[in-house]
Amino acid sequence: MRIITRRIYRAFPELDRYDDDRCERFVRAARRGFVRSAVRMGLVGLAFVVAMIAGLFPLWYAGGAIDRWTPIRQGTPLGMALLMVLIAVPCLGLAPLAGFLTRDFLLRRRVRYVLRARGVCLNCRYTLIGLPVGDGNTVACPECATECHVDPSLGELTLDESGMARYTPSPDALPKPLFLTPGRVRFLRRSAWVIGGVLVFGLPLAWGTYEIRLRKQAAAAITQKPGIEALMALIEAHQPPGVTPEDPNGFERFQQAVVLMQTIDAGIWKGTTPPPAKATHPEFTFVYEWPIRAFGREPTENERAVNEANRALAIQLLEEYRAKGLFDTLRQAADCRRAVEDPGLPPGSPLASYMSSNLGPMRSLARMGAARMHQALERGDTADFADALRSTLALSRIAAHQGLAVNRLVGIAIESLALARARHALAFHPTPEVVAAIETAIAEQTMRVSIDLLIDAERAMATDYLCGFFSDPATVRLGKFSSAIRTLSGGVISGRLGTFAENLTAVQEVFGTAKVLSTEELFARQPAPPQWDESGLVLVDILLPALSKILRSEDQITMERRGMAVLLALAKYRFKNGTDPDSLAALVPEFLPAIPIDPYSGQPFFYVKLPGPDAQGRRYLVYIPGIDGIDDGGRQPAPNNAWFVLTGSDGPTTRGFDFIINDNDR
Repeated sequence: MRIITRRIYRAFPELDRYDDDRCERFVRAARRGFVRSAVRMGLVGLAFVVAMIAGLFPLWYAGGAIDRWTPIRQGTPLGMALLMVLIAVPCLGLAPLAGFLTRDFLLRRRVRYVLRARGVCLNCRYTLIGLPVGDGNTVACPECATECHVDPSLGELTLDESGMARYTPSPDALPKPLFLTPGRVRFLRRSAWVIGGVLVFGLPLAWGTYEIRLRKQAAAAITQKPGIEALMALIEAHQPPGVTPEDPNGFERFQQAVVLMQTIDAGIWKGTTPPPAKATHPEFTFVYEWPIRAFGREPTENERAVNEANRALAIQLLEEYRAKGLFDTLRQAADCRRAVEDPGLPPGSPLASYMSSNLGPMRSLARMGAARMHQALERGDTADFADALRSTLALSRIAAHQGLAVNRLVGIAIESLALARARHALAFHPTPEVVAAIETAIAEQTMRVSIDLLIDAERAMATDYLCGFFSDPATVRLGKFSSAIRTLSGGVISGRLGTFAENLTAVQEVFGTAKVLSTEELFARQPAPPQWDESGLVLVDILLPALSKILRSEDQITMERRGMAVLLALAKYRFKNGTDPDSLAALVPEFLPAIPIDPYSGQPFFYVKLPGPDAQGRRYLVYIPGIDGIDDGGRQPAPNNAWFVLTGSDGPTTRGFDFIINDNDR
């Protein structure tokens, strides 16, 4: 039995009398030909690819099994990586082995064909190996004298008269100057060995090193995970001074109010009792904004009927809320200085599980409070107006105390709504009692939660998600092409995943910058850094909240608060002096410590007395410059464009105007 080695020609007894050099030349000549070489290389490559794919399946399954096997997960990262290397070497080694075996099989098949099909007499099957090859690749059979065509490569195996192997090939069998010279062949052979070594040993080693890094990264992520406890500690730390966890919780009272509201709603318009004719839902906005225009036009008869029904339903509910004690429950919530929502999650839960479900009801209660304020003023009930304003501002404060950006934005929207109703009260019901009620409610309930809570809470949220994401090597093994990343990004992947340390550093830098920018007025604030919009890291770009929008909302509510202070001071000045001042300077220092600064332009608030009451009944205008920063004397844009004067737009309608503080049409 012959053992097939790297010298495949030794598998054939016909070549035993030839030395290695003569046999190697014969094998090279036998496999020559472009088509033949292309087919051989294609089959070898196909075998390599098929074996590589076949080896990846057990390797992938083994990786998943190791990730799921608790004793291994609890071991050292080095031990797990070595185990993966031991599994990877035989799995990935199948590919080069399959390539070599396929190449040798094809080569032996070609040599066998030349020796036993093209190297014998076609008439008597006498071997022609060793005979001189004549012109036209013909050999005369010494047995039957038949002239036979043979393979040109047999010219490498001719013998002389003494039976010695001599190199006397035919002209067609002579080596031709090809690209694959013997030196280049040796180079390619050595390169193939190097590449094979890299595939068999280097690739598993590199993969094992990558696995070690993934597991070290996972261990670091687990140790730095904030968890729900960190968020709750932040919220508790930002409660008003002197408040302890044992104090009454305003959020619990608010939740009781929500349950009571839902119970009343279920019995009137969500339950079996039909609502008023044509009513679809209570619209509290229609109570204080009536009549309603539909997209800048007069509503149709049917639209007007539906609006009236919805307004009537809202008024009916206000009476039911009052009778069933909803307003009393909201008053109790406003009396509580502490406001902390119970997340209802066990310790160690990811922060992503914390999603407040109370923001929708909170906004409904705020609109209900605005409608209640309007009704109280219409009745001349200052006490009820004050209670409604106080309860509505308390909702804003309670929302902001929960820390997250969405809660604070809802709190700002609620406070803006309450201040709008207060401005309306100053315009149409300017009595000393109303002014005192507004001042008292603002002093007690205005949201004074530092924006640092929002920044620290959102930083904890992003950090917790990063830690959870990187704590499982299987989640990040394929980088930004991992299934978890594709799911999170909706299949649109921009940027790279990066390491846990890179992502954590980027998050810390962005929120650190946000803290610095939040301490500055808008007019002095530096532009937001580019990484706020696109950091180049997939997770960071997805996780970061809209920090620019949050700061814009803070600027807006700061402007509204300062504008309200000016309006209250003007009302008190008129009560004392019987007339309006000629300038805001007359309010300082008795009614205002100083003229407030507009956070948008950095200029003091502007004021102009009107020659007589305008269409809104105003005797003066309090305003700030628009986006152009120019005092246009209180020139007012169309109501729908009021906010665009501050934010800017491409159209000319937002230039050359001012933003009016005491505008009751926006």
